Amino acid sequence: QYLIRQQGDVIDVLRVSDWTRLRQYPATAFALSPAGDRLAVGDRDGVIRVVEPATGKLLHEIEAHTAKVYALAFSPDGQTLASAGRDCAVRA
Repeated sequence: QYLIRQQGDVIDVLRVSDWTRLRQYPATAFALSPAGDRLAVGDRDGVIRVVEPATGKLLHEIEAHTAKVYALAFSPDGQTLASAGRDCAVRA
């Protein structure tokens, strides 16, 4: 249904049916939940924002790191989000 594309520090959410760009986020890392209903984006400020890909609605804002977010991943059941940051911390 959606294609999430990262180019540099920008994340695009594209609708696959017609390749329309629905949203764009400044972000250094992203993860799409297994069900495809949540998109986590991390930025240079260490904050992770979880949004609905379809609507762009902000679901959660998590101050996880003191510096750039390098990586994000959802667990297979979609209940846990793991992150790694420039501050050398790994959080779940």
